[in-house]
Amino acid sequence: MINDNKDETGGPKFMANPDDVRPKPKRFYKQVSLEKSDGGYAIHLDGRPVKTPMKQSLQVRSEPLARAMADEWEAQVDVIDHEAMLFTKLANTAIDRVVPRRQEIIDEITSFAGSDLLCYRASEPASLQAREAEHWDPFLEWLKATYSIQLQTTSGIMHISQEARQLQMFGQVLASYDDLSLTALHNLTTLIGSAILPLALV
Repeated sequence: MINDNKDETGGPKFMANPDDVRPKPKRFYKQVSLEKSDGGYAIHLDGRPVKTPMKQSLQVRSEPLARAMADEWEAQVDVIDHEAMLFTKLANTAIDRVVPRRQEIIDEITSFAGSDLLCYRASEPASLQAREAEHWDPFLEWLKATYSIQLQTTSGIMHISQEARQLQMFGQVLASYDDLSLTALHNLTTLIGSAILPLALV
């Protein structure tokens, strides 16, 4: 999944003044194709490779993802609506924003785990406490069973410090993911305030 409330830099997407909205570019190409190389699969428009916003090659290793991106370019009719091209946006973000600062992204997600939404429970009423335990405890148990990471929970909003070793292990798990998965994890984490739920999803 991709965070539609974020722009390609990973920052929040702000509503623009209708008078300042730029017209969408017209579709200028007739044919969309995939070209395979040592680095993966690149999107070509009329034989010319597509570039990311930072002018890098829009190339991914996953053929299914590349085909999904090609379908997005093919689906554009009279104009090119970049906001509707979610797979392409994911790849652009991974290539331009995540690869150059990969460790920073891992640290940001790990920081969310240090104050994860699932670890902060209501102090009342009892019915809400029961619902939180029912829906959230299984994910904490999954985290422990899968990665031997055990995070502490508390009632209320007073901050609790998680053990440094547990967060270090969380960061090590994140480091095992490729750039595209890490991009999706970061988008989801910043959207919902939990690093555990996106990790379970991915």
